[in-house]
Amino acid sequence: KISEPHAFPIIYLPEMAALLLLAALMLPSALAAVDCDVADSLDTSELSLLQVSSSLKPKNATDIFMRYMPSHSFVVCACAKCGSTALWHYLYAQEFGRRYEWTDAPYVHEVTSNRWKGRFVHVKKLAEQERIMRDEFSFALVRDPKERLISAWKTKYACSGMDTKEQQLNVAHLLLLAGWNTNQDCLSLEQFAGALVQVHAVGKEDLLDRYLLPQNLGCFKDFSPAEFSRVARFDELSAFIPLPKGLNKTDIARAQDQTSIDDVVVTAVVHAMLDKVTQDEYAALDGFLPKESAVKEGKPVLQIKDSWLGR
Repeated sequence: KISEPHAFPIIYLPEMAALLLLAALMLPSALAAVDCDVADSLDTSELSLLQVSSSLKPKNATDIFMRYMPSHSFVVCACAKCGSTALWHYLYAQEFGRRYEWTDAPYVHEVTSNRWKGRFVHVKKLAEQERIMRDEFSFALVRDPKERLISAWKTKYACSGMDTKEQQLNVAHLLLLAGWNTNQDCLSLEQFAGALVQVHAVGKEDLLDRYLLPQNLGCFKDFSPAEFSRVARFDELSAFIPLPKGLNKTDIARAQDQTSIDDVVVTAVVHAMLDKVTQDEYAALDGFLPKESAVKEGKPVLQIKDSWLGR
């Protein structure tokens, strides 16, 4: 059972030290300095783990937005678990006339890597972002927030019997932000939702990793959905049709649908917690999602198609 937050400093157990050592061996590049604005809000013990898991956090969404393709005057944004991998594979195939063949890092969504041959530019200055958003085509993929969180839990945090080093870091990062003891390798759906509630309660939701970062703090942090040329749901068959000329040469070869959630039933307690942590997201995406979420209290969550989802 996860310990509740308390007023005393968290004492990391030997298991936590082992995890830190394991993570350091696995992710040496992640030991680089954490952003100053993030570090200022954390104490020394928290900072040490944040440095290890820094490759998982969104860095205030700067690596999510803005990704710009000058040759096509095109901005694209898609959150993790919103169908981003399918989108990036599609764009790569359209641009280069062949599949993205690599299975190792840098992955397809790392569009500023040399594998994309300079096609994308990472625009960071707000004034330039404002000009591009005003004058050029912009595209974003979105997903029902509760459905996205459940999918993220299932593939990145659940006790599935296939715990990985990446999952251990995901879990430790989430529990650290919540202020809970971090000696857990995996989480039940109720534990996961409870940790998210606590992260939001202490105002650290902007530090959540890319799988959990609310969409209103990612693609739509500085620009509302209405300011994009096109916003599409990840499950829309026509999602990629309005892409700029030259990037919709052929129909996307859609991967075979796979229901990965099985029969996960959302209890009243979990549903209430998910409602609490997604209310700002739903408000930001009002008019761009179906009126009713597929995630309902007491009903199985079906048809969560992870063949469309990002890493």
